[in-house]
Amino acid sequence: MRVEDADPLHLVLNATRVISPTLIQYELGSDIEVIMMNFLHSMREAYDDIMVVSFYDGYHTMRKYAEAIFGADFVDDIFNGSTLVSVNSFLEDQYGPTKRILTTDPEIIVGRLLEITGSLQRKTLVLLLGLDFYGIRAAPTT
Repeated sequence: MRVEDADPLHLVLNATRVISPTLIQYELGSDIEVIMMNFLHSMREAYDDIMVVSFYDGYHTMRKYAEAIFGADFVDDIFNGSTLVSVNSFLEDQYGPTKRILTTDPEIIVGRLLEITGSLQRKTLVLLLGLDFYGIRAAPTT
């Protein structure tokens, strides 16, 4: 095995190019933001667009954290022209979301997201942020 083949970012980048989608789960405030932003920076050229689906201001939180590490210009270079879908957000109006979804019903959210992603006509990298707030929903009792 070559040294460059053992680089975790290199492995994720190649896996994403060959097998999509790639799932990276992390907690905000960890070093993963460095990996995530370098990943997005490296993959930006491979895609026509980035769509961010942000639950409960996940994009706002991640972006502020990344700007503190990388600077606003670097973050802007990655996300300029991207599509933002805000689900139950309070702080993301400043980013001009393309679509806002204001419901906590998972079936409605999934239906609207399928409608939005189903109409994509260009090669788009979809980034999901903030899903940890949903957790597991109990089945209704009869």
